[in-house]
Amino acid sequence: MPSGKLVFELENREDRRSALCIYHTGRLPPPMLTLRPSLSGKKLLTTQTFGDLFRSEVIKTDETLSIRDITFLFTDLKGSTAIYEQVGDANAYFLVHQHFDALSRVIRDRNGAIVKTIGDAVMAVFDNPVEATSAALEMINALNEFNRTISQELILKVGVHRGHLYGRDGQ
Repeated sequence: MPSGKLVFELENREDRRSALCIYHTGRLPPPMLTLRPSLSGKKLLTTQTFGDLFRSEVIKTDETLSIRDITFLFTDLKGSTAIYEQVGDANAYFLVHQHFDALSRVIRDRNGAIVKTIGDAVMAVFDNPVEATSAALEMINALNEFNRTISQELILKVGVHRGHLYGRDGQ
C-alpha cells in the first residue's frame, strides 16, 4: 500500500449486524479508527423495530427523509364482511387476528415493516421488491396452511408496488 492517508468504506450487505475485526501486525502505527453512524431513511422506514418503538412520533415540518424508492406490499382478505356474517363477529375477529399473526411473521422474516393495518388489510414496506414478492408468495402459502386448520376458507389478495416515495416537499 502507498504511504499516506487511506480511506476504507465498508458496507454490510447481510440482513443482520456483523462484526468488524481489524488485525494489527505491529509494523504499522496504531490505526486511528473513526466510525460514523449511518442509517438511511429507507432502512429506517423498513425496520419493524423502529416502527414499533416510534409509531406515534411525527416528523417535524422542517425535517425530511430522502428516499428514492421503496417497495409497498398491500394485503386484503377477500369477502371478509361475508365471513363476519357467516361465522359471527367474535369468530371472524379471531380468524382475522390469527391471519395478522401469520402475515406479521412473514413480513418480519423478509425484513419488512408493517406501516399499518386497517380492518383486515395490511400495508407493509420493504427495502427491495424481491423481498416483498417473496413475502407475498409466502403469505399466500401461510394462509393456505392456516386454511387447513379452520372450517372457513380465507382468501388473501396481495399487491406489490415499487416506486418513488415523496415527502412533504415533493422530493
